Amino acid sequence: EALAIVYGIKRYRHYIQDERFEIVSDHRPLQWLESHKDENSRLERWSIALSAAKYKIRYKPGKEHSNADFFSRIRVVAIKERSDFTKKLIEEQKKDELCAKIINYLNEGTLSEMDELENPDWVKELGTFRIDSGV
Repeated sequence: EALAIVYGIKRYRHYIQDERFEIVSDHRPLQWLESHKDENSRLERWSIALSAAKYKIRYKPGKEHSNADFFSRIRVVAIKERSDFTKKLIEEQKKDELCAKIINYLNEGTLSEMDELENPDWVKELGTFRIDSGV
């Protein structure tokens, strides 16, 4: 369960960055993750990786956690991809000068000499950007 939290926070960091949020779990040992101090363990590395996130883990017994598996049990008849919206978003990103530079870096792995020399703030954040489904 700790690995799922690590994955979720890393995957959705763009949405939760600088936001306080609470993780509610019926797995009490997860609370230990916040206070553990063993520098050589995998859990400590995960804890360090998550240290930038502003989260609190709260234990809630499984009997009281009636909606715990909602997303894993909900029936989905069909998922319609919003391809028109996605295409428009991709077009608009290409038109935007900053987005175009970031997309070029993500695709090619290189920056222009000017961007490297000027070292704007977005260059420092390149490790946080990624392309998902063309966006």
